[in-house]
Amino acid sequence: MQRVIDDPTELNWKKFFLLATILFDNDSTRLLKDRKSLLLSRLVSLERDEWNAFTLGSLSKKISRGASATEFTNDEINKAAMRYVKVGEIGKAFRKIKQDRRKVVPSRDVFRQLQQKHPSPGDSGLSN
Repeated sequence: MQRVIDDPTELNWKKFFLLATILFDNDSTRLLKDRKSLLLSRLVSLERDEWNAFTLGSLSKKISRGASATEFTNDEINKAAMRYVKVGEIGKAFRKIKQDRRKVVPSRDVFRQLQQKHPSPGDSGLSN
């Protein structure tokens, strides 16, 4: 961040905004070995300070689902499981099929329930 403040060039802003996305972009439709080789090539480019290869189009696209539905459909679950099977992730596909299909819709009630499960820390001799 300090580099962007000291030298606010377009390249420094690009580095600031894209670094985390470049490092943590994970295209689950690829085989594991392909994801590893893609990450390695990105790390090599970062080490060489070659930022021209990194564009928003070169990163995996995320599909946003609407928050209005309260349950995942069988078709959505099956499609997700098949994507895992195609890349050899059988365990993940099985977990996807067995997962809870209900979605949590954000609301004040959900917030209150989460607060009850995670109360604020009390007095303890373990911290100052």
